[in-house]
Amino acid sequence: MTVAVSITPTLIDALYATFSDALDGELVTVYDGYALTEDPGTRLEIGVDDPYTSSLAPSAQSAIEWASYGAGQVGGIREQRGDITCSMAVLDGDSDAKSARDNAYYWLGLCAAAIKADLTLGGVEGLQWIRLSQDNLYQGLDEDGASCVLVFTINFYAYLSS
Repeated sequence: MTVAVSITPTLIDALYATFSDALDGELVTVYDGYALTEDPGTRLEIGVDDPYTSSLAPSAQSAIEWASYGAGQVGGIREQRGDITCSMAVLDGDSDAKSARDNAYYWLGLCAAAIKADLTLGGVEGLQWIRLSQDNLYQGLDEDGASCVLVFTINFYAYLSS
């Protein structure tokens, strides 16, 4: 019998698969972690809060506690609640901030719709719910054009068997 210490790694894998499918055919590359590329193209990075650095950053956080009385009993259920941070970086070479922003939110909408269409992300065991919970928009303009970074949070709630 396998003891689940945390559902977070499984969810990151499932988000990568879900977002890759949702954005297939779009001009977005999905990465598990940092994109180690200088390509200015649009990218979605799972577990990244700043796509312009590659240093350690908060990728996910969660809390785990016993779900019911009798917590010390063999086979007790634990609850895990947490957040996974993702970021989308969009560059518009025409210096069109509105276009960069609209594209970022359009692609985020495709990701949110994919989660809503399959709330278990392909059958992640123990996952009770998952949702887009927060987004932060950052915009800039330089000689390369208008840039938009959309940092968003995915909330989750799961049961872990021990």
